[in-house]
Amino acid sequence: MCKICENNQELDYTKIEYGEEGYKLVIQTSDWGDYYDDWVYERVNINYCPFCGRKLD
Repeated sequence: MCKICENNQELDYTKIEYGEEGYKLVIQTSDWGDYYDDWVYERVNINYCPFCGRKLD
């Protein structure tokens, strides 16, 4: 998320990964993965903050 929303966010329920390829929004699906015995996560490339719509640096 952008720096403004990151500073104002009270609940941390959204995961955003910062990598060399850009920003990715991490979404937990309802599927259970047997390989890691954990939830399956889907990663979506994003260019804008999911809360306010500002362009991410």
